[in-house]
Amino acid sequence: MWIGTDQGLSCFDGHYCETYTVTQGLSTNQVTQVFLDSQGRLWVSHSGFAVDVLDRRRGTVHHLSGYYGLTGNRASTFLEDAQGRVWIAHNNGVDVVNLAAGTVQNLTPAIGWGSHTVNTLYRDRHGRLWLGGNRNRLLLLDPARGTAQRVVLPAPASDILQVAEDSRGRLWLGTGGQGLYIIDEKLGLIQRLTTRQGLSHNWVTSLAQGLGQRMFLGTGGGGVDEYDGDHHTLKPLRVDQGGLSSNLVASMYFARDGQLWVGTSGKGINLYRTFFSARQLSRQQGLPGRGAPYYALAEDGQGRVWAGSQGDGLDVLDPARGQQWHLGKAQGWPDSSVGVLCRDHRARLWVGGSRQLNVVDTRQGRLTRLTDTLGVITALMADRQGRLWVGGVAGPTVLDERQGTVRYTNFRRGLISNFFFAFAQDHRGQVWCGSDNGLAIVSADGRSVRLVANPFGPGKNWITCLLEDADGNMWVGTAGRGLHRFNAATDRLTSFSLANGLSDLHIASLQERDGCLYVGTAKGLTVVTPVVAHARATTPAWRLVSYDKPEEFAFVDFTPGVLLARTGTLWWGVSDVLATLGTPRTDLHAPTTRLTALDLMEQPQDFGPRLPKGPVVEGVRWEGQQAGGALPTQLSLPFNRSHVTFHFVSNRLDNLAKVRYRYLLEGNDEHWSDITDQASADYRNLAPGRYTFRASSKGLHGSWGPPTAFAFTVRPPWWRTWGAYLLYLLGLSALRWSGVSYRSRRLRAENAALEATVTQRTTALHRSLQELRVAQNQLVQSEKMAALGELTAGIAHEIQNPLNFVNNFADVSAELVAELREERAKGTAGDAGLEEELLDDLTQNLGKIGAHGRRAAGIVKGMLEHSRTITGERVSTDLNRLADEYLRLAYQGLRAKDKSFNATLNTEFLADLPFVTVVGADVGRVLLNLFTNAFYAVRQRQQQGEPGYQPQVGVRTVLLHQQVQIQVTDNGMGMSEAVQAKIFQPFFTTKPTGEGTGLGLSLSHDIVAQGHGGNLSVESQEGQGATFYVNLPLNGPT
Repeated sequence: MWIGTDQGLSCFDGHYCETYTVTQGLSTNQVTQVFLDSQGRLWVSHSGFAVDVLDRRRGTVHHLSGYYGLTGNRASTFLEDAQGRVWIAHNNGVDVVNLAAGTVQNLTPAIGWGSHTVNTLYRDRHGRLWLGGNRNRLLLLDPARGTAQRVVLPAPASDILQVAEDSRGRLWLGTGGQGLYIIDEKLGLIQRLTTRQGLSHNWVTSLAQGLGQRMFLGTGGGGVDEYDGDHHTLKPLRVDQGGLSSNLVASMYFARDGQLWVGTSGKGINLYRTFFSARQLSRQQGLPGRGAPYYALAEDGQGRVWAGSQGDGLDVLDPARGQQWHLGKAQGWPDSSVGVLCRDHRARLWVGGSRQLNVVDTRQGRLTRLTDTLGVITALMADRQGRLWVGGVAGPTVLDERQGTVRYTNFRRGLISNFFFAFAQDHRGQVWCGSDNGLAIVSADGRSVRLVANPFGPGKNWITCLLEDADGNMWVGTAGRGLHRFNAATDRLTSFSLANGLSDLHIASLQERDGCLYVGTAKGLTVVTPVVAHARATTPAWRLVSYDKPEEFAFVDFTPGVLLARTGTLWWGVSDVLATLGTPRTDLHAPTTRLTALDLMEQPQDFGPRLPKGPVVEGVRWEGQQAGGALPTQLSLPFNRSHVTFHFVSNRLDNLAKVRYRYLLEGNDEHWSDITDQASADYRNLAPGRYTFRASSKGLHGSWGPPTAFAFTVRPPWWRTWGAYLLYLLGLSALRWSGVSYRSRRLRAENAALEATVTQRTTALHRSLQELRVAQNQLVQSEKMAALGELTAGIAHEIQNPLNFVNNFADVSAELVAELREERAKGTAGDAGLEEELLDDLTQNLGKIGAHGRRAAGIVKGMLEHSRTITGERVSTDLNRLADEYLRLAYQGLRAKDKSFNATLNTEFLADLPFVTVVGADVGRVLLNLFTNAFYAVRQRQQQGEPGYQPQVGVRTVLLHQQVQIQVTDNGMGMSEAVQAKIFQPFFTTKPTGEGTGLGLSLSHDIVAQGHGGNLSVESQEGQGATFYVNLPLNGPT
C-alpha cells in the first residue's frame, strides 16, 4: 500500500513501512496524490511543485514540470487511458503525458475548458471521461465519438471534488460545501443529498464504491457516511460512532478483500471492515439516560427496545421512528436499579430490580408494582402456562396469576442451591433451573425435581444462561466452564471450550437466529453454526466464529441482558453503551499472502535497482525484479550463502494478531509447517538444487487463502558443477585412454593367440555341427524309414491276400484243364456234361483271378496316387478316405509282424464331410503315426493278459467352425499327465530303447501346426486309453 503524507511517500507491506523523501530523489516531501500505472510506475504530485514518476524496477525518478511541458503546477488527479497515456488534472486544465514517446499534450483549449482548475478525472464503464472543476463545472468527453459535452448541474454552484460510479451505473459527484449529486442517465435524473437528507457533512472529499449497492462518502468534518443502496439509508462512521481517529477524511480506498482504507488529515489511517455491521450507541449518539451500565434488554409488542440500567431506571428506544426517552425516578419509576426484563405471552414487560418486581402494560401504558419481598432478582421467565419464574437469593419463586398463588421452592424442598440465574422451559414442559451449583429440572406438573449437581465435572458448576433451540436441544452457558449442549433425543452432552473456538469460557448470554447460536462471552461474541459433514452424517459438526474489537466492537465483555429483536438485530449492553449487530458475514475473500522481503545470511537484501540501493550478499545472482520491486526474479544463491529468511504478510491488516500462517519449501520440506503466528520462515544450509517457497495465511474465520510462491536455486560448488564434471570426464578419459593404450598392446598379442585358438575351435565346432546335422538327418530318415517300413508291410500284406487267391485259383484251374484234357482224350467215349461242368468251373476261377488281380491293381494304383502328393502341393482331399486307408494299412502292417494280433476297428466318418486343402502325404504320415502308436498301445495292454480285454482302435471325423477334426482313439495303456506334458517334445518316447526314435509325434505336430495351420492335441487317462485330436482348417493355413 502506497501512502502519500506531508513527510514523504511511504510503502507499507503489512510489517514494515519504507519511506521515500527528497533524499531518494523526490521533488519535495509534501505528497498530495499517488497513482500507479499499468507499467508499475508511481506518479506522485506535490503541493505547488512538479510531478515525479518513480520507476522502481529501473531505479529511476523522472521530474515532470513546466520545463518538460506541463502547463500546471498543482496536480490534483491522475488517470490512465486505453493507450497507456496518463492524464494529469491540475490548476490550469488537463495535460496528457506519453512517457514512451516523450510528449506532453495540453487538451484545455481543444475541449473548451479554458484556464480553469480541474479537480478530478474519472473514466466510466463506457470509456468516457468525466472532468470536474470549480463552480459546478462538469465536462463529459467521449473519445470514441470525439465529442465534449458540458453537463449542467442545478444551483447552488460548488466545486466538484470527486467523481465515482456505482454498480447501477449512476454517477456520484462529491462537492466542496453543497453535499452530493447523483446523476442517473437512464432516468435522466439528478438527485442532491445534503445534511438535510442525513449526510454528516456537506463537504464530500472522497468516494469509494463498496460491496453490492453500498457507497462510502468521505467528508471534511463528518467522518465517513455509508450509503446502503438496497435500503436507501445512511449510516455514519465517526470519531464518536465507529471509532475513526478523525472526522476530517482526506482520501479513501476500497480493497478487494472488503476493507476500507480511510486516510485522515493528521490522524493517520483507519481500516474499516465494511462487511461487518456492529454499531454502538452512547449518550453522544442521543441515549437519554445518564450513562449508567445496562444490564437488561427486552422488546415490546410495538418493536421498541427497553434497556434497564443499574442505577438509572429504563431507556426506551424506538428504532423505527428514531425516538428515545427515559424512565427514571423523575418520571415516576419506582426502582432505579433494573437487573432483569422479561416479556410474557400478553406482551407485558416484567421488570426485576434490586428489591422490587414490577409489570408494565406497554399497550395501555400502565405500571403495576407487585412485591418488594423477593430481594435481589437475578432471573425472570414467563412459561407457556402463564406462570412467572423468578430467580433470586431465596431460591426460585413461581407466580401464578390465574390461580393467584405464589409458590416458593428452596433448598429444603430438594433444590441444590438458593441462588438461581437462568430459567428455560423445554418442549416437554419441563423447566430447567440454572444455579451457582448445577442444574435442577422441574417436571411439567411441578411435582418432581431432578437434580444435576455437577453436570460438567467436579468443582463449581455455575449456570449463567439457558436456551432451548429449534430442534429441542438445551444449551447451557456457564461461568468458567464453557458452553454445553444436551441432545434432546439421546441426552448426550457436547461441550465447547477455547480449543473449539469459543472467545472465552465465561458465557453471559445465549440467543438463536436462523439456526445459529449467538454466544455472548466476557471476551466477545461467538457464533456457533451446525455443519453436516456429509449426507449420511447423523450428528452435526460445528463451526465456531468469534468476533471482537477488529469487528468494530467498542467493548467485548457481554452482560446477561441480550435481546434478539424481531428485525434480526442483536442488542446488548456493555457498560453505559448499547451495542447492535446485524447478521455478521464471514470473510468475503480468502486472505492472500505476499512475500515482502528476503534476508540472506541474516542480512536484509535490496535487489536493486531501488531507491536507496541496499547491500546484497556476495555471489548472489538475479535477472530482474518482480512487480513491486521487493523481490528478484531468477534468484540464484551460492552453496555457501544458502541461509535464507522469508518475510511474508497477509492482506488482512485489520487484525494481524489473529492471522495464522503456514509455509512449505518444495525441494526441502515434505509437508506444510505447523500453523504459526510468525510471519517469517528461516532455512539454513540448503543443499544445491531448485526450490519453491510457498506461504499461505488463514483468515479470521478459518479459511486458508491461496499460497504465494517464490522460486529460486542454490548453485553447487564449482567442483560439483557441469564444468567440473566435464573436466573430471576429460581427466578420466585421458587416464582411460592411457590404460586402454597399454592394455591394447597386451591384448593384441593375446588376441593373436586367441584367434589361433578360436580358429582351431571353430573348425572343431563346424565339424561337430556337421556331425550333428548328419545325425539329425539320419534320425529323421530313420523315422521316415520306420514309417515307410510300416507302410510297406501294410501294403505287402494287403497285396499278399489277393495274390494268394490268384495263386490258389490258378492251381485249381490248372488241375481243371488237365482233367478236361483227359476227358477229351477219351474221344466220343467222353462225358460231354462233365466237360461243360469243367469249363464252367474254369470260367469262374478265371473270373476270381481277375477280380483279385484288379484288387491288387487298385492297391498299387492308390499307392501311386499317394506317391504323387509327395511333392508338397496342397490339394483338395477326402479325409474320410485318407483316414480309412491309413487305418487299414497300419493294422495290416502290425499283423504282418504278428499274425496272432487282432483288433476291432471302429470308424465313424461324417457323411457330408467337405474336402480339405492339405498335403495328402504329410497328413497321411501323421495319421499313420497316430494309428501305429494306437495299435502299439492296445497290443501292449493285450500282452499283459488282462481278462476280457478286447483291443479297439477307432477314427472319427467331425466339422467344427471352419475346421475339420480327426479323432484317433484307442483303449490301450493311456498316459500320465507328466507324459502328456512332454509327448510332443523331440526325442521323447515311452517305448523301449531301439523301438522308437521319439520324433514321430514331434514331426506330426510340426506338420499339423506349422505346415497346415492346425492343432494336434491329446487327452488321456492312465490305464484307460488315449484320444488324439487333429484340427485342420478347411481352406488351408491363412
